Amino acid sequence: MFIKKFGCTPKAYRKEHMSADGPSSTKTYTTEEKESIYSASESIKALEAYKSAKDTEQE
Repeated sequence: MFIKKFGCTPKAYRKEHMSADGPSSTKTYTTEEKESIYSASESIKALEAYKSAKDTEQE
């Protein structure tokens, strides 16, 4: 999954994005790249909405 997301191995990613001073802060992230953590009930609601949209799409 790492290679699929970042296009390289974790070792290559670290080599490219780390310096002697620590992580590089030159990368900016878009909204799509940010990770969200949902509660169980929020997850269920999101999955139900997704399923409902897919079901409507198929009709």
